[in-house]
Amino acid sequence: MSTPTKDPALETAVGTGEPAPAPKKPAAKPKKPASRPLRRIIYEWLYKPKDGVPTRKTFENYLSILIIANVASMILETIPALAPYERWLHYFELFSIFVFSGEYLIRLLIAPEDPDFKDSKSPRFKYLFSFFAIIDALVIVPFYMGSLAPFDLR
Repeated sequence: MSTPTKDPALETAVGTGEPAPAPKKPAAKPKKPASRPLRRIIYEWLYKPKDGVPTRKTFENYLSILIIANVASMILETIPALAPYERWLHYFELFSIFVFSGEYLIRLLIAPEDPDFKDSKSPRFKYLFSFFAIIDALVIVPFYMGSLAPFDLR
């Protein structure tokens, strides 16, 4: 023979005739904040300034200065009297290619976050064929091709 089980919802509070309060559920664990992908963090750092700091503008200004310095460096390489500084000009060129390659890869990485490309099926592919990405590639690729080929492609 089975014994009847007590249902707490059917019990009444002693002396009041009202149903007893439902048993308390254990407290839920606080949820961790949703993690953001690295590309979102980088995109927000560049394009959504906080505290009035225009990161993107500063970044673009430094790149502009680097471009002008590279043009000056290429002009200086043609002056025979500056041949003793050729090694330093080459180091500057390597540094510049490193910075420009990094910028290209960063923009490729954050393309899915960029409103200009995020509605596409393949935002990174769309970025690769955008005007500025093609210009960047035309600047960077000759350096890497020159590393593979025995002649200067600049």
